[in-house]
Amino acid sequence: MTDKEDGSVRFVNYFDGGKLVRKDIYDVLGFLSQRQMHDPATGENTHAEFYRPDGTVALRETYEIVDGANSLKSMELVDRDGTVREVFGTRQEATAYWAMRLIAGEKGTCFLVGDRSRRYLHLCRKMGQSEEFSHVHVLHQIHNMHVLSPYNPMSSRTEARCRFLHDSGIKSDCVVVLTQRQKEHIEERYGSGNPIETIPHALHGKAAPAMAADPFKIVLAGRLHGQKGHDKALEAFRMVLQKVPKAVLHLYGTGPSEKKIREWVKSEGLGQSVVFEGFCPNMPEVFASSALSICTSVYEGFSLVVQESLQNGCPVVSFDCNYGPADMIEDGKNGYLVEQGDIASLADRMVRILQDEALRRKMSACARESVRKFSPSLVVRQWAKIFLEIMQKDEVVS
Repeated sequence: MTDKEDGSVRFVNYFDGGKLVRKDIYDVLGFLSQRQMHDPATGENTHAEFYRPDGTVALRETYEIVDGANSLKSMELVDRDGTVREVFGTRQEATAYWAMRLIAGEKGTCFLVGDRSRRYLHLCRKMGQSEEFSHVHVLHQIHNMHVLSPYNPMSSRTEARCRFLHDSGIKSDCVVVLTQRQKEHIEERYGSGNPIETIPHALHGKAAPAMAADPFKIVLAGRLHGQKGHDKALEAFRMVLQKVPKAVLHLYGTGPSEKKIREWVKSEGLGQSVVFEGFCPNMPEVFASSALSICTSVYEGFSLVVQESLQNGCPVVSFDCNYGPADMIEDGKNGYLVEQGDIASLADRMVRILQDEALRRKMSACARESVRKFSPSLVVRQWAKIFLEIMQKDEVVS
């Protein structure tokens, strides 16, 4: 297969009797970077080799079928002369080996910021067991819910990637979350053994210029997935149509629930009032030209679509879900917050905005103003404050 833009070769597949047996992958400079061998009977990888630019093998992986799934069996780190230097049973072990060798030679204060991946937890555990890495400070960043379904922050099972919240064996100097409510929930459930700081997402990209908004356009942006609560959004929208027949709900995004949602829309006869827009590369203009947007998620980590909607002057009507909307929406000023799952109230607030042009304009102006606190410069200062405080403590100790 070649790249559509520059025509360079990205990978080459090899077949035997119509079955894939090998795949060669090339980097952007044209060097062979990886070779995968496949079992022609199952199509699964049996092993893979990763190459240096000089053509020597740097890493080998071997796979095996475990409980019906193709799993990593071993990893071999290979010297240029072909000698196997290290053997790892998991990628977590390989990551720890690489990172510890990288950091070990550093003498000053070092920071390791872990972002969601479970792969780093093994590394953090090993560093916590050795004084050699006392100069390394670990910051765990949480971008989403820290618990699994049914997403009750006080009782649901903790996400494996957030094991550091209750496992004291995992090195942790600070936990960084996106919202104040999540910080409070974590402290209440797990205690406050490690400092927890709240730093929101910074605004991404520029806002679209102010423009005339379609007074009947409602936007719901996000994956077509159960988490986003499209079923409740559609139920509320059906109520809205009873009072504002000209209203149109535009769904942006794709996902596994699309077929089910389309069937429901068709069965309810809402085909003229619900538009499936798919992926859109220019959401700022979409928000700027809309009357309002809605957020009906079961849970969020922060909800960037709420932030982007407000940034572009589009009021938001949202369920008060964990986490994010409450940190951005000032009820009655730049949008409305309603109790999680309260479909009737969601519909009522949407109707208020659609039927009152003066209210919509006032909320739109407030929305653009309300996101100033998320400017990149302010967020950077919050991160810098954490780093500086830790470095100052190191200086006192030394």
